[in-house]
Amino acid sequence: MFHGARGLVFSLVACGGPKVSPEAPAAAPVPSAVASGPAVRFAPLPAMPPQALARLTQPVAVPEVTIDGVAHPIRYTVLRRTGEEGFGQLHDRDMTPLSDDHALCNEQDFNSILTVEGQPFLVSHFECTPGAMTVSPLDIADDGTLSIRRSIPVDWASVGGLWNPCAGQLSPWNTHLGSEEYEPDARAEPTEDQYWPHRAWTGMQRFDPEGVDPYAYGWIPEVRITDAEGHHTVVKHLAPGRASHEIAYVLPDQRTVYLSDDGAAVGWYLFVADTPGDLSAGHLYAARFEQQGDTFGIGWIPLGHASDEELRPHLERGLSFDELFQVEEPTDGACAEGFAFVRHPYGEECLKLAEPSEAVPDPALLASRFEKRRYAGLMGASLELVKGEGVSYDPVRGRVYLAVSKLDETMSDDQGQVSLPPNGCGVVYGGPTAKGVVDTQGHPIPSDHVMTALEPDVVGRPTADGAACEADSIANPDNITFMPGLRRLIIAEDTAKHPNAKLWAASVDDPSAPLQAIMVAPPYAEFTGLHWIGHVGGHGWLTVTVQHPWSEGTDELPEGIHPEDTRTFTGVLGPFPEG
Repeated sequence: MFHGARGLVFSLVACGGPKVSPEAPAAAPVPSAVASGPAVRFAPLPAMPPQALARLTQPVAVPEVTIDGVAHPIRYTVLRRTGEEGFGQLHDRDMTPLSDDHALCNEQDFNSILTVEGQPFLVSHFECTPGAMTVSPLDIADDGTLSIRRSIPVDWASVGGLWNPCAGQLSPWNTHLGSEEYEPDARAEPTEDQYWPHRAWTGMQRFDPEGVDPYAYGWIPEVRITDAEGHHTVVKHLAPGRASHEIAYVLPDQRTVYLSDDGAAVGWYLFVADTPGDLSAGHLYAARFEQQGDTFGIGWIPLGHASDEELRPHLERGLSFDELFQVEEPTDGACAEGFAFVRHPYGEECLKLAEPSEAVPDPALLASRFEKRRYAGLMGASLELVKGEGVSYDPVRGRVYLAVSKLDETMSDDQGQVSLPPNGCGVVYGGPTAKGVVDTQGHPIPSDHVMTALEPDVVGRPTADGAACEADSIANPDNITFMPGLRRLIIAEDTAKHPNAKLWAASVDDPSAPLQAIMVAPPYAEFTGLHWIGHVGGHGWLTVTVQHPWSEGTDELPEGIHPEDTRTFTGVLGPFPEG
């Protein structure tokens, strides 16, 4: 159930990216009272007995949505499956296709649909190391049906390759904004007993056998299509800082950016760009929470101002961890004088900034970006969220949403600022935004859209034994997106706590309305790549990826399920009315 806003506000009194004109549109003002949106009813999912769901090999979607009494047929259209015409093929630094057992990435994640000079394109990225991305011109049929013409691989060699790109956004200025999740630890190369870090590191060595620079990864990649032929440019933005970003989500003012951090003992970040539509310079902040029951007030700790231009030379020369921090191991959670205890996904450390040097005269500046999470912890930020996932925004209410996959570990251990009862089904938090907010040092934050609290809006409900989640409730929310015309928050699951992952629609205007399941996936799949694209060919679309069906969580395929059934689905749900 959607619990709605509680209205609590935590008061604090104390290289050249793309350019846009100063007249870029600002976020919509937040009215004092928000009228309810249209009457919306999704048709139920087709009835399927449990044995049919247990053998499902295709995603299933609702056939219709009724808006203010008018029925609109909708469907899930598959645009590509991994392996089709090289979709998901990985390449090395020279753009030579890899040919080993893991040369095809079946983890297709985010897709944006953007139009340049009248030509729509699907930009797709693949969540592997090395990562991959394609630009695909789209054809639009008379009935609005979308289809892929061909897929053009994107070359990331100029910025050191692409690392495990996860969620993303069609930016307000019509570019593809991605992310690089689970950034490598720059303090130590992973060992074989560290399963995923070692697998990702050795996977990246296929891109460049000469070596992996951990500081090359964990940033915000951006692709701009420059003409109707699909030519494009790429950049990685350093100014918002390096972490395990699930997503960097830009608000409609084109300056305010919220960055989630995926993993255990992670943070929540705010970046305010100097110039609308340009993420190459700005101010960075990290959240410190003040718990009040199940709600958290937010104080924003300033991490300083930085630009890609001043950071990139240090990346190119080969920055080392020791130039940023001194480290000691804690003793019973305590640190020697001058060191601060910091807990993060790599473990527990006692940290203090390194002494200035000729190469790094300002260690704080570089640490704030190259080691954003560690530096945030050093400055007193809360590093306690567990799997901060998707982010979205309601421009009418001025409300930011953050999905947290589950409440356990650092969110439930009675340490730090956060201590909640465990909930293995997760929560989607919402937070009001305000103008005139100051940071924890009393300085104004240069944005009119600063979150002041996290409030549990959509809460998963565990079963009595805690082993699963109730069938009518969310289970491990991941990607989220907002449909402003329908006033619906769409929530994707990445879960083993439902037999089949679901895609949910939640009303933000009627707290009593039950969630509506609008898609169901084959077993062992997750919904990802979720984004609302409001204007393509006279229609609106939800991009929806159904990732790795039948191939994650099972050792062998059941009888009658074939290898081709494991290929990821890349597609769209719609068409919806524009808006």
